[in-house]
Amino acid sequence: AMKEQIPTDINIAWQAAKKNPLFSGDSDLAELVMTLSGTIVIHAPTSDDASPQYQYFGHKAETDELVNALLQGGQATINRCNDPDKCLSINANATLNIGANSAFSERVRSVLEDIQDKIGTDSSLNADEQALLNTTNIPIYKIINVMTAYQGGLSSLSLPQYSGLVAVDILH
Repeated sequence: AMKEQIPTDINIAWQAAKKNPLFSGDSDLAELVMTLSGTIVIHAPTSDDASPQYQYFGHKAETDELVNALLQGGQATINRCNDPDKCLSINANATLNIGANSAFSERVRSVLEDIQDKIGTDSSLNADEQALLNTTNIPIYKIINVMTAYQGGLSSLSLPQYSGLVAVDILH
């Protein structure tokens, strides 16, 4: 009875990352998030008498190399999927290069700019924008809304600062 309830042939963090619109379209970023959080891969039993096999890949969130690469771009050692569909086979010592324009804080900045533009034109937010707002604890929509109302938008200096703050908040 209990064996039927255990999910098999699943990578827990990979599946969660692929369901989030912020990470679903970018396997490199999803792998980086999986590396930060760690993951458990559950393989189906090989016979009716066997139990599922569990592989644990611990988080690497405390390495400065990884956090800096994610936030600002650079090189880091990550958990790389050998099969990008389900990511059931992992190389735990793969190297990832992230360009500065692809860094997470840059992606957040771009989404925040889009949110700011939509507040200014009173337009609806798309799924990516809503996902970002729902993922952070910082009331960034309210901040952008107030700044837009009183100053015509965030200054070019404050948007990168807020995007860095939001990016760090999402990673924690």
